[in-house]
Amino acid sequence: MTDSGMQGDNRSITIEKDAISSAIISGNGNKVVIYQYQSERLIEPEETQVPGEIGPNPYKGLLAFQEEDGDRFFGREAQIEKLWNLFRALHENMTQPEAPLRLLPILGPSGSGKSSLARAGLIPELARRSLPGYSLARVAVLVPGTHPVEALATVLARVATNDQTPVEKTKEFERVLKGTSNTTTDTIIYDGLRRIANVLPEIAVSPLVVLVDQFEEVYSLCKDTTERQIFIENLIHAASDRSGCVSVIITLRSDFLGETQRHPALNQVIASKGVIVPAMSEEELRRAITKPAENAGHPLDEAVVTLLLKDTDGREGALPLLQFALTRIWEGLKKGVEPVKTLRDIGGVGGALAQEAERIFDSLNDEEQKIARRVFLGLVQLGEGASDTRRRANVDNLVSYKEQPESVKRVIDRFAHPGVRLVTVSSEKGIETAEVTHEALFANWGKMKQWLDSSRSDIRFGRRLEAAAVEWKQKNKSKGYLLQGKQLQDAQVFHKQQNPNLTLSHLASDFIQKSVNYRRNYYLRLIGFVFIPIILFTISAERQMRISRYWSIYNTAKVQKDSSSKILALQELVKLGVDLSNVNLRNVDLTGINFSGASLNGVNLSGASLNGGNLSNADLSRANLSNANLRGTKLNKTNFTGATMNDTDLSAADLSDAQLEAAIISDVNLENANLNRTNFKNAQINSAKLNDEYLDNALLCATTMFDGKISNRDCLDINTITSSANTNIRPPINSQVCIPGHNGKEVQKSLAITLAKALEIAKCKNQGLSPKIGLEVTLCYYDLQEAKELVRVAESSVNYARAILRDAQALEEAGVGTRFDVLKSQVNLATGNQALINARTKEKIAKIRLSFQLGFPDSVTLLKVDPVKLGGLWNLPLEKIIDLAQKNRKKQQKQHNQIKLEVQEIFISLQSSFDIVQSSNASLVQNRESLRIARLRFQAGVGTQKDVIESEEKLTISERNQIKSIINYNRALAQLKRALSPDN
Repeated sequence: MTDSGMQGDNRSITIEKDAISSAIISGNGNKVVIYQYQSERLIEPEETQVPGEIGPNPYKGLLAFQEEDGDRFFGREAQIEKLWNLFRALHENMTQPEAPLRLLPILGPSGSGKSSLARAGLIPELARRSLPGYSLARVAVLVPGTHPVEALATVLARVATNDQTPVEKTKEFERVLKGTSNTTTDTIIYDGLRRIANVLPEIAVSPLVVLVDQFEEVYSLCKDTTERQIFIENLIHAASDRSGCVSVIITLRSDFLGETQRHPALNQVIASKGVIVPAMSEEELRRAITKPAENAGHPLDEAVVTLLLKDTDGREGALPLLQFALTRIWEGLKKGVEPVKTLRDIGGVGGALAQEAERIFDSLNDEEQKIARRVFLGLVQLGEGASDTRRRANVDNLVSYKEQPESVKRVIDRFAHPGVRLVTVSSEKGIETAEVTHEALFANWGKMKQWLDSSRSDIRFGRRLEAAAVEWKQKNKSKGYLLQGKQLQDAQVFHKQQNPNLTLSHLASDFIQKSVNYRRNYYLRLIGFVFIPIILFTISAERQMRISRYWSIYNTAKVQKDSSSKILALQELVKLGVDLSNVNLRNVDLTGINFSGASLNGVNLSGASLNGGNLSNADLSRANLSNANLRGTKLNKTNFTGATMNDTDLSAADLSDAQLEAAIISDVNLENANLNRTNFKNAQINSAKLNDEYLDNALLCATTMFDGKISNRDCLDINTITSSANTNIRPPINSQVCIPGHNGKEVQKSLAITLAKALEIAKCKNQGLSPKIGLEVTLCYYDLQEAKELVRVAESSVNYARAILRDAQALEEAGVGTRFDVLKSQVNLATGNQALINARTKEKIAKIRLSFQLGFPDSVTLLKVDPVKLGGLWNLPLEKIIDLAQKNRKKQQKQHNQIKLEVQEIFISLQSSFDIVQSSNASLVQNRESLRIARLRFQAGVGTQKDVIESEEKLTISERNQIKSIINYNRALAQLKRALSPDN
């Protein structure tokens, strides 16, 4: 078009974007609102400052020109004028019986510029020069894809609702589009588009233009012939309705013209009204090359324009290649490189595309290159009697079942970067899709051509497999749609020997596996119909034989007093599900037995030894446990309802969540037992009172006591943790005035101090107590506690060693001992003395550190401290703790993940420490008993001094381990308190 041919009062247009990404183009008071079916996802460019910046690139590269690019679309003015006149003519005499079908087909080969002419040429022209009688028009732009009716329904729903994601309205419109209207001649008519358009708001003054870009996808991607027919008939009927509410524009690749013969009405309008986009003349190409640069304020010199025209002349599909080369030239200008040099470096118009694709591919590592090859093959629709075309695919479907989605998306983004755009990433209804930006890539990138030539048969088979998997999913994964027979065999071979350059989705992989499983289960059912009764009989008979064998082993071991064989037999009987309720296990040694989950209802275990065993989740309701030894036994979640416990030893046992409701309890030893959430409700107390004497060392948290009341004696008070501390810390004052009873006078030389008192002094000294200071004081106090206890243990160990040395020397003098025993006792004493020295050194260091934290003078000696015991039971689940920490620490909202990780690490440490405490308690009880027995045996002359020494060593180790485990638990508890504090 000449400048004079397109003159008007105002040739300018204004581009805007609204909330749902619709372009609004206006000029001369007219307005065109565009609604897109899919929105492109832009890959964020890297923020870099390039010397010599000359402004944004005015060229489009491989991307088609869009509606908002009308102000930089040059060279097609004559074609725009022609199309506008034809489109206007379609809207004249619409009410006449012979009014033309308002459908304008724009045809041309790949790379001829059809899409750009329609979207950046004709649509903006409708804003400059409106249709007769209208100043406002709405344009619904879509590409058909695999489901063209759904695509049409989606964009219509956006027009109707002005909502970006109108899911329900899309479903409604899709039903309407697929609905039929019966005429008097019983002809089925699909006129849903007409009916929807007629009820759109303001349709009388603002008609709807449906622009179907890349119409060939109706044939290349949509394989459902019924959906294809419905889509085309909706367009035809709406465009022929004399109300004039709907007009249709389509762009179609000319090599798909033969496909339209399946639809006579469409074929006829294409034959009579179709506009073939001609190749651009030299003058038109010159305008397309030079005008964008001139408008950007940096015109290209004549030499490079001449070279570009020469390189483009006679080349099929040259326009996208030309735009791509111009994009590279502009990027070179930004860096100060002359256009002629850039053009020579990229290998001219034809070489730029292939060179860029090759450059990116070579920059990938080996694994990424394999992914890139699979992705590009997944973005090609193989031509069946026609050229290969682009294929739009869900990004998730391009991820092989062997790959991580992030790796695939990272590779796609490399080819979709704003400076490259070989791949376009878009969003359809919230689902990310990808497609090759232009089919010119197929013909000009040699590597791509090689990939296609070597993989065509595998691609076709894989696509058929993927289509079958999608249909299976759409049918709710019905077994009737699974693969069978030869199809399944071929799919298995393809799956196992799959071309490493092809992508098989997770859905397809699951589809094959489910088909294999169904076939296997079918054969198993067939076999089972005949053999399962026999198999069940065999299994039952074998079970009975095993039960008989283990009963025989048990009875034999009982006679021979073989404890290990007896325990093994009973454990195996429990595994076989044998009810041991009626078995008399009175006075039986079952030390360490595993009766977890066993049915022992009413069993007689009086006098039995089960210490160190595992009876968790077992049923011991109404069992007799009088005089039984259950020291250190795991009894969590065990049912003791109605059980009898007279003089039963449950010291260091784990009774958490155990049920002792209505149990008969008398003189039970619960020292160091874990009674977390234990239920004692309605327990009967006979002849002895179960009072604090028995419960002092037990752990009571959410424990249901005899009167039905809940004891939380050892639970941690969450309110004391989450309450805000005074963090307005001022300079320290003279700490002497902070010690109660001293009032600034001289401090006593020796001072007993509790943890609570230490924290009180620290708060006074600092005129406030922050969580950090509180944690530091607490940890220093625990260090001192541990050191003092270890000194006590070491002193006790030294006293034992001295006594043993005296005994060894006396025995040697009496002639019944050996010199070796004396020497060994001396070594043990020396070792004990060294351990005592080390413990006292650690105690001194711990005192100094705590004194420093509290501001005590060097003259003060900290004497007595709290005894080592658990600081409380933590009774909240991890999820609740994390939630509480994040709520309390609102000031650190951006660090929620860091807070979560911190709490998780502390909680794991806390749980681990508590498990070790339980274990060390049980070990301590057992080692004390072992030492008692060893001494009795030695005194009776049936044991040796060696046994006593070894028992002493084991007891010392147990005491040390118990102290360390409790201190470690308390340290973790203190850290957890700080993690929950709002003043971190």
